[in-house]
Formats: sequence, C-alpha cells, structure tokens
Amino acid sequence: MAAKKKPVTDENKKKKFVTDANLKIIFYLVLPLLLLPPFYRGLFFDYEADLAHMYTALVLGAYVFVRKDYIKLPRNLMDYAWIGLAAAYIISSYVAFNQRAAMEGALRVFNFFVIYWLLAYTVTNLREIKTALSVLFAAGVGVAFAGLGTAYGTFAFNGAYDKGLILSTLQYHNAAAIFLIGCGIIGFYLAASLDKVWMRVLAGGLNYIIIATAYGAGSRGAMLVAPIGLLLLIIGMPKEYRFRTFMGFLAVLIPFVITAKQVLSFETHSEVYYWSWLLGGFVIGCGCQYLVEKIADFSAVTRKQIIAAGGIGITVVSVGLILFMGPKIMPASIASRLSNFSLQDLSVVERFYFYRDAFEVVKDYPVLGVGGGGWNSAYTSYQSLLYYTTEVHSHPLQVWVETGTLGFLFYVLIWIGLMITLYRIMRKVESPEYRAAAWVSGVAALTVSMHSVIDFSLSLGAVAILMWALVGLTRGVERLGTKEGNKGKTIAGPIVRKAAGIILAGVFLVISGSLSIAAYTERQAGDAYNSGNVQQAIDLFEKAKKYDPVNYNYPMYLAQIYNYQAYQQKNIQLTRTAVENAKKAAELNKKNAQPLWAMAETYLGAQMPIEAAAAAEEAVQAVPWRQDAYNNLARVYLSSGNYLIQMGQQDNARTVLEKALTIPEMIDRQVAKLGPEERKAWRHGPIPAVDKNITEAMEQAEQMLSGI
Repeated sequence: MAAKKKPVTDENKKKKFVTDANLKIIFYLVLPLLLLPPFYRGLFFDYEADLAHMYTALVLGAYVFVRKDYIKLPRNLMDYAWIGLAAAYIISSYVAFNQRAAMEGALRVFNFFVIYWLLAYTVTNLREIKTALSVLFAAGVGVAFAGLGTAYGTFAFNGAYDKGLILSTLQYHNAAAIFLIGCGIIGFYLAASLDKVWMRVLAGGLNYIIIATAYGAGSRGAMLVAPIGLLLLIIGMPKEYRFRTFMGFLAVLIPFVITAKQVLSFETHSEVYYWSWLLGGFVIGCGCQYLVEKIADFSAVTRKQIIAAGGIGITVVSVGLILFMGPKIMPASIASRLSNFSLQDLSVVERFYFYRDAFEVVKDYPVLGVGGGGWNSAYTSYQSLLYYTTEVHSHPLQVWVETGTLGFLFYVLIWIGLMITLYRIMRKVESPEYRAAAWVSGVAALTVSMHSVIDFSLSLGAVAILMWALVGLTRGVERLGTKEGNKGKTIAGPIVRKAAGIILAGVFLVISGSLSIAAYTERQAGDAYNSGNVQQAIDLFEKAKKYDPVNYNYPMYLAQIYNYQAYQQKNIQLTRTAVENAKKAAELNKKNAQPLWAMAETYLGAQMPIEAAAAAEEAVQAVPWRQDAYNNLARVYLSSGNYLIQMGQQDNARTVLEKALTIPEMIDRQVAKLGPEERKAWRHGPIPAVDKNITEAMEQAEQMLSGI
C-alpha cells in the first residue's frame, strides 16, 4: 500500500518559501566582501567604499528576493541595536555639519549592518561558518604578503611600507596590525579545527606569517590588546579545542622567536635573504604544527604533563625574550617602538586632547550629534591646541560625536548584546564545534573593538568589515546552535518583506551609484582643468554636482573657477553664479574653514567687501590656532578696506581697517588660553603671533586710515 502524502498546509508552505540552497547562494555572494576590501586601500576613501556599497546593495536585493517567508521579530539584542545604530546615522545626517560626509557615514554603517545581517541569517551549518572564517584568514594572508613583499622590494604597492613599518594595502600601520591580529586569532582556531591534517598544518605555517607581519607593522596599540585577545581565546575555548589552540600558539611563537629579526629587519639585505628566512619560518611553523598534531593524539594525562613541563615553560621563555631581549629577537627599530610606550609621549598626549575636545562637541550636540564625518568639520573650532586629524582616534567617541547619545547607546548595546550572545552559546549550545566557532569569532571581534577605543582603525572599511562579519557569524552560530529556527512573533507577511527590502536595497544602490558617477566625473573635471580646458571642467563639475548635490567641493570648485572667469571677462552674471556656488559650499559644510575662505575670495572678486570680511572672520573662528588664518584675515581686511574706499564708503572702510589693527589683540586672547601643558604638547607649526605679514598689514591699514 502506497504511503499517504502529507497534506499541504500553510505551515508547510512557509517552510518551502526559503531553502538552504537559496541561502547558500546569498552566503557565497557575501564572501567577496570579506576577501576583497583589504586589497583595495582598506576601503577608506569614499569612491572605493561606494563601489562596495553597490555590490552590497545587489546582494541585499538578492537576499530579499529569496527570503519569502514571514517577517518575525528578532530574538537577539544585537539585531535591534544594529537597526537602531543605522537609524541614528540616517537621522543625524539631517542635522549634519557636512551633509556629504554624513551621507557617506550613513551608507558605510548601513553596509556594515547588511554584512552583519546577511552572515547572521544566511549561514546554514558549521561548514559555512568555517568557510567564512577561512576567507577572512585568507584576506589576512594576502595583507601580510602584500606588506612584506613591498618592504622587501618585490612588490610595489603604493603606501604599503614606510620608514621601517608595514602599512600593507590598508596604508596605515595601526590598522594593518590590528587587522592581522584579528586574522591571526582566527588562524589559531583554524589550525585547531580544520577537517584535514594538511589544512591544519598549512594554517599554522601561514599564521606565523600573519603574526610576524603584525609585529612588523610596529603598532603599540595593537600589541597592547593582542595578548588580551590571545589569553581570552585560549581560556574560553571549549576543552576539546583548548589544548590544540594553546599548542598552536606555541607553533607560531617558536618560529617567530627564531626568525623575527631576519624577517623584519627591512632595507638591510637582499630580497632572496628575506624570502628565504620567511620560507624557513613558514617551514618551522608547519613543522611545529605537525608536532602538535602528533602530541594531540596522546592521552589527556600526557597532554597535561606536556603543558605543565614544556608548553608553559616555552611560552614564558619566549615571551620573556620578546619583552626583555627585544633587540636580540626583533629589529632594534621595532623592538624600541613596541617597548618604549609612555603616556608622556607627545603622540599619546595629543590623543588625550582629541578625546577631551570630542567631549566638548558632544556637550554642545548631545542628542543627535553632528552627523557622520562631522568631527572633521568641527574639531578645529574646539581644539585645545593646534593638531591635524580627520578622526577622533577612538571609534566609540567618534560614534558619540557623529550620532549623539542616541547612536552611542545603540553602539554600546551591540557589544552588550555580543556578550550576552556568547554567554548563551557557551552555556546552552551542546556542540563544542559550534561553541569554538562562536568563541573565536566573538574574541577576534572584541580584540579589534578594544583597539578601536584608542585608534581610528574602524574608519577603514576593511577593518570594520572584518569585525562586523565576525559579530554576524557569532549571531549565526547562536541561531544554528540553539536551533532558533524561524521562531519569533510574526509582524508582517512575505510581500511586505519583499517590497520593503527591494525598496531599501534599491535606494542603497541608486545613492551609491550616483555618488560613484559623481566621483568619476570629478576626476574627469580635474583632468580637464589641469589640461587647460576650463569650460569642459565647468561642465563636468556641474554634472558631478547633479549626481552628488550635497558635496560641498563641487560648488566650491565652481565658485573659484567662475570667480576667475568673471574677473577675466568682466561678466556680472558669472560673478553672481560664483557667489551662489560659494554660499552653497559653505552651507553644505558648516564649521569648516575651507569653504569659508573660498567664499571670502569670491566676495572680494564680486566686490562685496563687507561680506568678504565677515566670511574671513568666520573662517578664523573655525581655525583659531592657525597662523595663516590671521595672515589671511589681515589680507582680506586690507582688500576690503581698499574696495570700500574706491566705492566711496569711507565709514565702512574705516570700520574694516580698524579691525585689522585689532588682530594682535585677537591673537593674544587666543594664545592666553594655552596652559603650560598645552604649550609643552604643541608640535604642529608656530603658536600664533604677530609676524612680519601682520605687521606690514597693520602699517598699510594705518596709512590707508590716515588718508580717509
């Protein structure tokens, strides 16, 4: 008798809406985002990031298309916190100082959110989790070889090596170091858990290269958090993997101690010398990892004896050699840099001023912040002394400045959610394989996050993608390990999911694509201008402005070009167009001195001297610690006074020229704010003073006043 078929119920239909095969396709589409960013200048620049956004938008659209099941409320705090953080960046863009930077900041955060979400909800088994971790590890291997090869002179990656430090394709040594440390932590897990012996042996050897390169980056911050991450990794690993993980650490430590000085002493030997030593270290690392495989076959009692008798001893001796005999083990330059860490170091002291000034910005804009990238527009008017930085050098503070307390709380909740997630996994998931995968993902993410507290490494998309991918994988392990399935309260049907998701992905794609077209057009405009084709440059900048209407650079450039053409052609219409563009540029990037100076020059060209003087005064308020600001102000005052005299407005001319005579008082009031500690920490340019330029300007102002 034939078996009866199960009736097709609504519940059965729901299960058929989404299949593992569909999710596998999306999962593998996400992997290029994990592998490629480190090889594309870290995705720090907007043009590169926008290309990545376009790809992410397409993957998101595909995900929404295959997910036709019902929308259910998430069961994890991280999910809600991430949605809140993305929303906070979008909201803050409406009150942003720099609207273009705020838009880009919102796009970047949304990109990271999508990567987190897709990895959390498309992994279907442990093998895929290991695949994702292996891809991240492979990215680390690529970054290591790019950095070492450039330092050895074999490759020619621009900005990958500088003055004895490896920057690799991320072009920033601190970011390269923490990226490699995060990948190295993954490597210890892979060397302990991959399915085949040869894979584990190869992972051990490659991890030696990753860790050695991380030290070659010479990042003191990364070396401060690396031991914490490694200790957490070993202590928290399930007991089934703890021994292998610890021994895998030794398998990297031994070749590192033997070869570090030869491998990392750049610019003193030939390429063959360096690659030979690196190959030797790799072989030793593979050999040590192979011994780990043999030792792992011993009984539990024997393994404990090995750890007690040899493992701990080797670790203590090796770490001691690195700490106390650094120049004997590593190149003197790197050893000195890593060991000479002091809170009195000027670069460290300066960062504390960054943090203090960031709190002042937060104090003035506590709720919604100043928008993505707002720090770069605002910091010069808040700084306690002159310094130059586009980033706060602390990601939590950067988030607080950009999104206010609202966004900062969501950011904190993500990490609280990660802690809770890891706790649930380690307590409730029976499978040690799942617990190990979750623990390494969580610890690697936390290690990168700890470093971001004291640096701006997360401003590089490659590092941020690494970290948020790891957080997403942790969430994916919880979903699979606790058999969460499709639980949760239903809030909408599949049609709503599909419509809302397609709209969201479409908006993401269109905005990113539009910004990419604008950036490409800007490059064409620059080439045209440099080649002397001014009209073509104007047409291209106007085109770029249409595709990216919130970018202050385009109207600023156009204001300068139109202003010059108006002067050459004596064309009043071009003058008006220049002024309109100058005003628009200043409106799109508030608090920033650059468009204000451009506006002052445009007003002078338009023979609007009173407006020019006001714009120059506002520009000085934006950069009160720069000597050239006061020199420019004096020049604008003189030019404005001269125009007013020619226009027969003697009273206004007298007012402007008398202001020029008060510049020394302005400088004295500003410099009086400097305490002895600030004077000691000052290291960028001169402290503002009445120099030759200002003295000459005052003399000219007095002569002009005497003639009125």
